[in-house]
Amino acid sequence: MEVFVRNCLGQQFFTLNRGWKRLCRAHTLFNMMTTEEYLEAPGRIAIVGDDPLTLELALYGRFLGFDVKVFAPGTIGSEFSELRETVLPLMPDRALSPLAFSALRAQTEDFAGQPLPTSVGGWIDDALLPLAETDLLRGRVHSNVSIDSCSMVSVESDETANEEEAVEDYAIGYTNDVGDSERWVAEAIVVYGNHCDQLFDNSMPYIRRWECCDLEKLEESLVRGYSKIAELFASWTDRPELDLYQTRWRR
Repeated sequence: MEVFVRNCLGQQFFTLNRGWKRLCRAHTLFNMMTTEEYLEAPGRIAIVGDDPLTLELALYGRFLGFDVKVFAPGTIGSEFSELRETVLPLMPDRALSPLAFSALRAQTEDFAGQPLPTSVGGWIDDALLPLAETDLLRGRVHSNVSIDSCSMVSVESDETANEEEAVEDYAIGYTNDVGDSERWVAEAIVVYGNHCDQLFDNSMPYIRRWECCDLEKLEESLVRGYSKIAELFASWTDRPELDLYQTRWRR
């Protein structure tokens, strides 16, 4: 079994080759009782929901080279649209993760000189929506989408062509914001909140359903969400020490 070593953000990570990871993925889907799940970039991840954490999850995945799409039933942050004048219950520099601030700074030269959002409306308009248009996420956040179906489809690959256990991914059928029907095949799905609870069974491999942010406990919700994101990718990529957020900040 071939093993590769590469340097990422100053840390050494060990990853098995893609052929082995695809075979492990096929075994996971074949044997639902196993708890081992492997996913390697540029694997496809579908993220369903309009919670602010959908962008953080998508951004984290993009930093690692994954192919991600966000399918938002409304627009990002729309769950808080009636509370736009509410003061954010946390320090403005904690309203986004370090990765998100880095993406915004890279996109906007004078971002460092701009005032940070102090209201829910400012958080949505001046932080979340611009984040969705940064280079890593532009064109990957689909708003006002209706998810119509989710089914498993067999995927042919060089690694599994001669294997008895075929790889199966999830085919998501959806209606976009102009009413056209589309389809996207993903290897993994993360759903925020109760969206499409009849379509996505989180007892299936590579499907997660996570809670949305609680505005009254926003900082606690965000930090808990960042922890889940970091732990998920550390597990999926088999890199126990992987943490782009840095543990000290998340605590």
